[in-house]
Amino acid sequence: MACTTAPLPQDVAAFLHLVKGVDMVIWCSQEFSANEHRIWATAPQTLHDHSFLVLTSDRAEVRHTLVNGLFRAVHRVDLRGASSAISTKNERLWQASGLADLQSALLQQVEQGIEADVDHAQAFLVQFEKTQAQEARRPVIAPRDNTHRIRRALQEADHLLAACGDDLNRRATRQVLTPPEILSCCADTARALQDMLAKDKTIRPEIRKLVAEGEKAIRSLVDSTATTATLDAITVLLQMRREIGTGADSAA
Repeated sequence: MACTTAPLPQDVAAFLHLVKGVDMVIWCSQEFSANEHRIWATAPQTLHDHSFLVLTSDRAEVRHTLVNGLFRAVHRVDLRGASSAISTKNERLWQASGLADLQSALLQQVEQGIEADVDHAQAFLVQFEKTQAQEARRPVIAPRDNTHRIRRALQEADHLLAACGDDLNRRATRQVLTPPEILSCCADTARALQDMLAKDKTIRPEIRKLVAEGEKAIRSLVDSTATTATLDAITVLLQMRREIGTGADSAA
């Protein structure tokens, strides 16, 4: 989940560039002025739905019309009280400061984002399994001339990708898979696939290049905070498998 921490730009274009790719904003303000409203109102509705307005002044009186539909929730936080609660480790002050409620809301939002990410990834895996079953029913075409070696290498690569989907599906039936676990499996499979095809110079250069670029892309997703990282990684593997399957057919 990507968040942003930055001062408020006065230019709408600069603001939209700042929040591009961001999943949630914690908007801290003493009063949420009309100018702040003008800037924030230009953000995408999906960002409004997942963001929080934090008012840091007890005297702040924000008109309902200014915030209606623009934030997931509005929280009032006593910064001095929160600072005192942290320094003295006083639970009563912590609760009274408003930060406890804000923390709970943020954790709930993060957990919902992770659950949604995993649900989408598992939906991709189900589709992956269906595709695998359909391809398994395709008739086997006898190889011609000296192409059997190339076809066999590509079939082994295809089986490696299918094994990744099988492994994730088996594990998903026993436990809830986390995004890091899914990304790790995808990265290991992409790395093994690249190693396999890089050694075989009979494989078309464009396929080897596709796999190398795919492995690099998945590796970069492993440490990504983007909510779509697992979906992107699985999509890259599916693209690899489709191209490898096409290559195997053309070698027949």
